[in-house]
Amino acid sequence: MKKIVFSNDFLFHGQDASLAVWHDEVFALLSVAIESATGTRPVSICEVRDKSGECFSRNKFFELSGITDVAPSYNIYDMSRITDDSWRYLKGFFGEDTLFVASEFGMDLREKMTAMGIPYVNFWFHPYKLLNDAFFLVGTNSEAVFKALERYKVPQARLRFYGEYYVHLARRKRFVDKLPIEDGCCVFIGQTSKDQSVADGGTFLNISDYPEKIAELARQYSRIYYVPHPCAKAMPCEEVERFLAETPEVEVLEGVPTYYLLASPKVKKVVALSSSVVYEAQFFGKEAEYLFRPLFEIDGEFSLNTFVSVYQDYFSAAFWRDILSALGETVAAGDTRDETIMARDAEMFRDLLGIPFGYRYLGRLERDEDRLTAHDRVYAKLSGKFAELAASHGQLAARYDQLAASRDRLAASHRNLAAGHEILVSHHEGLARAHAALDAAHADLNARVVDQERRLAALENNFFVRNIMRVCRFFRKSRQDR
Repeated sequence: MKKIVFSNDFLFHGQDASLAVWHDEVFALLSVAIESATGTRPVSICEVRDKSGECFSRNKFFELSGITDVAPSYNIYDMSRITDDSWRYLKGFFGEDTLFVASEFGMDLREKMTAMGIPYVNFWFHPYKLLNDAFFLVGTNSEAVFKALERYKVPQARLRFYGEYYVHLARRKRFVDKLPIEDGCCVFIGQTSKDQSVADGGTFLNISDYPEKIAELARQYSRIYYVPHPCAKAMPCEEVERFLAETPEVEVLEGVPTYYLLASPKVKKVVALSSSVVYEAQFFGKEAEYLFRPLFEIDGEFSLNTFVSVYQDYFSAAFWRDILSALGETVAAGDTRDETIMARDAEMFRDLLGIPFGYRYLGRLERDEDRLTAHDRVYAKLSGKFAELAASHGQLAARYDQLAASRDRLAASHRNLAAGHEILVSHHEGLARAHAALDAAHADLNARVVDQERRLAALENNFFVRNIMRVCRFFRKSRQDR
């Protein structure tokens, strides 16, 4: 192989490592074994360049199909919209001489890689969490590689053994004695609101999509308990919350370890859309049902959706020599001291990735019951403190709402006063204009009076003069007559 490339499902998730940090950690560990087997260092899909030196771009891949509304994570896409231009662009970087070491390639990408003749080895976290460390399912589109993988398959008896062991451990240590559940009940395992396993066309399914099935289960079992996914609070779903609030037959059960429920004889059936807990339930002797579908076929006949249970062997050079030999590659024998690179220490991988899930209630903690009890006491104390803080927050929120209401009332009063002030100012301006008009009229009237008085005086003066003249003429004539 000229190229061994690490990649997640770039149709569904972006290439930014921050979206799925654990992928980088897994690939870093696998890289040690692969390089030991081949002498070639695997590269990330982000590092691969075409003949022109351009790096592969997820955005450009979609843009060539005229698709620009691409979510960085949990991207819902329509495969029919992706054109040949995009696939030719992909083919310019990767061909039959490329082996993809993939993290959770979805079915669409598996089928397309197969059609283009590009081989892959696809890793997915195993739904069974009860072995001493986390491990993987491994799938492929090469039947020859699949046959090689089957040589590393974990025996079913081993899975049954650990399931039986933890059933008796949980009962022996009385972990199941005080569970707040009714006998003869059914447990519904919740999932995150966005996950590839519940993607159906352009939507993500949840419990609210199965009201008829819930009604049927309610008739068959004493009670239905809904167990939310540990990450549900970080990814809330209003549809689920509303459905649970409106469905009295279903009771939400929080703070109870899932494995305690699986170990309890009171639980008769476990259902979920596609949760891995349904797979594990069979090893605890429970009835189990997928309402949607299992995400993959485990340890069955070869198909693109069949995965093989492999425990830690992928961290050895011998494993990768077998894989590449099955693809027709000539791989030189390595140093036998490197055959098993990773020490098979319990919980080494689980601790590295920080993915204990429910196992923490049965794994290392079960080896020290007092330690578990101490953790429970601390948890209870912290829960009480959190409840107090939540109550205080509620009171503060209520007070804030009261102050906000008062603020709104004062603002309304201020607006009313401002409007009244504007009316008064308008009236004052009108009165001022009227007063100015009256002053002008008064001045005009005074001027007219003065003018009239002047004229009257003139008239009076003229009358007096005429009378004097008459008298003078009279006396003059009188003297002449004498």
